[in-house]
Amino acid sequence: MQKNGFVGAELIKIRGRLSEATSHGEREAAGQKPAQTHATVTVPPPETVIDREWRKALEKRWDEFRILKRDFTGRLTENLASLPEEIRLAKEHAEQLQSALEKFAHLLDQMETIDDSAWNKDNFSTELAVAMRRIEHIRLEYLRVTSKLDALQRESYAAEGGESSSLIPEICSISWRQGFKIGLSFLMPVIITIILGSFIVAIAMLLALR
Repeated sequence: MQKNGFVGAELIKIRGRLSEATSHGEREAAGQKPAQTHATVTVPPPETVIDREWRKALEKRWDEFRILKRDFTGRLTENLASLPEEIRLAKEHAEQLQSALEKFAHLLDQMETIDDSAWNKDNFSTELAVAMRRIEHIRLEYLRVTSKLDALQRESYAAEGGESSSLIPEICSISWRQGFKIGLSFLMPVIITIILGSFIVAIAMLLALR
């Protein structure tokens, strides 16, 4: 009986030690879990083929944006520098046109005041000579004003020629794809007309052979 009681007491002690060791291990594991979670490093996913293609397309689009921005920034700066001079010339042209308008109206009034029906027949030759001198004066004034207008028109044509020559950089800046689309838009009606004409001619020939 004493032996059985001793064995039972020893088993109880061993069971208590095992439970203490188990609880101590659980507490250590619980204390280590946050540290392990905190030390975890997230590995980025590998770059796929679609991602690489998208990045290349985005970089290409960005290059086009920078080139376009630099190009039009230069053009706008150039236009801003040239516009004041063009405005000054336009004002001068408008003033000259207004002066020519007033001068023509004045010359017309002078011409209408010459009335040959009221001349004195006794002094007809003198009246005629005076009228001829007045008309000659009007003619010279008219030629002087028209010469200024011709010069003004030539300046306008020269300015338009400069604008048309400025289209060359515009054309050169067009890409091959844009040029192909523009050419196709112009030539498409011609191509369709040729195809329809050939089709109509072929049908007419078939009907004639029958």
